[in-house]
Amino acid sequence: MKLKYKNILLILLSGFSFVSCSLSDDNSKKNAAYMEEAANNKPIINLSLDVDGGEAYINPRIANLATGKMSLTLGLDKEALNLFNRTNNSVYASIDAEDFELVLPDGSLHKGDVEFKLEEGTIGAPIGIRVGHLDDKKYPPAMKIAIPISIKSVTGTKLLSKAKSVILTINRPLVTSVSKVKGGVNVQFAKDLQEKTMDEWTFQFTANYYDLTRGNLNAGYFNDQVGGFYTRINRTTGIQVKNGRDGDDTWTQKPLKANIWYQISYVYKDQTVSVYVNGELQKTFGTTKIYHQEGSGYNIGNDKYNDYIREVRFWSKALTETEIFENLYLPLDPNTEALESYLPLTKEAGLTDVTPHGNQVSLHEYSSISWLENVKFPADELEIVE
Repeated sequence: MKLKYKNILLILLSGFSFVSCSLSDDNSKKNAAYMEEAANNKPIINLSLDVDGGEAYINPRIANLATGKMSLTLGLDKEALNLFNRTNNSVYASIDAEDFELVLPDGSLHKGDVEFKLEEGTIGAPIGIRVGHLDDKKYPPAMKIAIPISIKSVTGTKLLSKAKSVILTINRPLVTSVSKVKGGVNVQFAKDLQEKTMDEWTFQFTANYYDLTRGNLNAGYFNDQVGGFYTRINRTTGIQVKNGRDGDDTWTQKPLKANIWYQISYVYKDQTVSVYVNGELQKTFGTTKIYHQEGSGYNIGNDKYNDYIREVRFWSKALTETEIFENLYLPLDPNTEALESYLPLTKEAGLTDVTPHGNQVSLHEYSSISWLENVKFPADELEIVE
């Protein structure tokens, strides 16, 4: 899953606006410094850590060969991260400069700003960003963290200011318990949520299916909603949004595999439902208007289920692609704004909605739930830490 995260991030977050650096404009006859990733509209680098930390590389460079004395000063730039958060409606926090090191091409390690001198006749070289073990008390697992690095100043050349920064988003390993549900789980919304008129919402959960050839295997549905909402999942045709009928066009037509962790997100807005799998848009369907009434809620599972489920969430807003992606596998604060229902489905939380809204959770008749501990994320398949 780490590679998938990286690929999706590079596509998903290219909206962090930077100017392509073909340097065919006024800079074409001059030299200029810039971040290669930013100039290529790929300013986001995913840094996945293991228990001891991890390392990634950035590519500060100049457009033409260096002549004379040229250097670039690199360092942490929290304002670049603030801009990214404003642009993408995200909530990343910067780690402190003391908690990572810049690794220059000569192998030297530096904390804080560092001057990178360019050898004559070169255009630059990869610079390492090395992070050790991070303190969970300083950086709680639910905190979204990143390292914003900018070219802060230059000597002997110019700086292309619109392509001077990269953002390293950090994936940390999480070891947790998950539920195995035989049958299904029902959540009945509290009365105040049933009475809300929601023109938009998002319904999410993460599941690992042992088999995707079972007939009528649902992938979440609502009860007592006006308009109705029922979905199915299949190995070859992907995810179906029925909306009262069947047919090839009611499926995403994106094949899926058994024994793989998938976060499935349904985003409803303007009478459409967009289906995301692991943060990647699969298809958008037109629907009738879907809203809640007395007795309404949602379900995951049916009598064909015997699968792993975790991190079930219902929001009273349409999440953006960035918001979906940055909350793929880490736990949430139950008091997060617009989070109306949240079932972590861990052994610690049990079969409980941990939001303060008073939603009621129960198992379907003849259903049962058990817990598997020491499961590692991010991961594609079920991975147990001994």
